[in-house]
Amino acid sequence: MRVATDAAAGCLSKIVTPEHMEWAKDWVRRGDETLLAGVTEYMEEEKLEFAELCREIIRRVRQAGGIMKHRDVGRSFQNNLRYKRDLHSALEHLVDTGQLNFEKELTGGRPSLWYSLPKGE
Repeated sequence: MRVATDAAAGCLSKIVTPEHMEWAKDWVRRGDETLLAGVTEYMEEEKLEFAELCREIIRRVRQAGGIMKHRDVGRSFQNNLRYKRDLHSALEHLVDTGQLNFEKELTGGRPSLWYSLPKGE
């Protein structure tokens, strides 16, 4: 109603007509659609806490068949971390506690780094 009133005033009309109401409804609907598209595209995902991050790393390695490249682990969490060091700390903790194995494969160039689940998991 407010937008229709503003539209009527802009047309120097003393009354709000059905055309003003229809125009205002369409204008508000387009604005809502634009807002929703922006929120969907740019809204941040929820950031994971340390314990949740550890559980999620193990779940993702398990889902990948029990072995996953370090690069792929990092890419899979690119929108769920506050800081890069959180992932590094979680991976280090999981290796230190025996929940993940760390393997470094020498390839002649940059080494290939892998994480895998311990045997029997």
